[in-house]
Amino acid sequence: MKNLILVLVLLPSFVIGQDTPIDEIKVSTEQMEKNFYLNNSYQTTADLNKIYFIDEEIGFIAGDGVVLNTNNGGQIWTLIKEDQTRDFTAIHFENKSIGLVGGNDGFYSYVYLTNNGGLTWEQILRVWYSNESNEVINLFGNKNSRNIILFVNQYPNSTQAYGHVYVSKNAGEDWNRIGLGGRTGISSAFKLNDKIYFMSKSSWTGSTWATSFYESYFLDEQSERIDVHNSGNISSNDMFFNSELGFSCGNQGSFAITSDAGKNWTSKTIQGYSESNFTSIDFNSNSEGILSTDEGEILISPDNGQSWSLKYDLGKKINDIKFLNQNKFIVIGDEGLIEILEF
Repeated sequence: MKNLILVLVLLPSFVIGQDTPIDEIKVSTEQMEKNFYLNNSYQTTADLNKIYFIDEEIGFIAGDGVVLNTNNGGQIWTLIKEDQTRDFTAIHFENKSIGLVGGNDGFYSYVYLTNNGGLTWEQILRVWYSNESNEVINLFGNKNSRNIILFVNQYPNSTQAYGHVYVSKNAGEDWNRIGLGGRTGISSAFKLNDKIYFMSKSSWTGSTWATSFYESYFLDEQSERIDVHNSGNISSNDMFFNSELGFSCGNQGSFAITSDAGKNWTSKTIQGYSESNFTSIDFNSNSEGILSTDEGEILISPDNGQSWSLKYDLGKKINDIKFLNQNKFIVIGDEGLIEILEF
């Protein structure tokens, strides 16, 4: 766990078994001038892992040891939870008061619930797998977090991951675990309205490496039904969906598009980035996209992911990236990286 130095406003202490077709996307190699919208308002060396904004002004960050909140579009951040024994890796808020955060300490994974914007937190789940390490991949809630779905990976060793899906219908008082029909890890998850999409890590089928794409109906129907589709072999660190159109980005230049809500995927190569590890992707309502790498690069697309060009190079690993509005977006990453940038 890294040492943390913060200068911020503190709240009072409360307690597809087949290869997918490959197309090539041409990319402009000209890097545009870096243009920061504003400087972040505090200093920190913590790795910042996930962003969640409920509107243009109110947002939250989950990081190693910290959970942060802004009420003015990221100009000022407030520390609303601190625990140097936890790496917080997932966060979801329904409104400015009710939210969930997931974290890990190496052997346990935890879920916390707040009903007052982070003034107080209640631990509603602790997961343990016989001293094997584990990690919260993502979590989502609705109906004031009465309904919660949680994705956790169990790591028996450095090369294997077993994915687990947990659901609760009573704000975490009781939990059910839904089996995925095999020992495969979960790589990413995305919430579109109340439909949940998630992708598996690549696993050996006996003849080939393959991934699976899943649809969960828990939040919209309170059903534990999960549909599964063959997705070929897609590395996915993040996904984005807008109705039937969806995108996935991952390691070793993995970039894929679906036009039928994940039932079929087409892998594409972004010229010049075939070896890059993409970390996060997002689009605005103008079909303009942003795509980040673990080396701090940010690519932009003006045409729904059909072409990409390099716009920024921040020099630090980027972990998450999200549009705030049509013209600006926020980036977070390792060593306290927070930037608000113009598209």
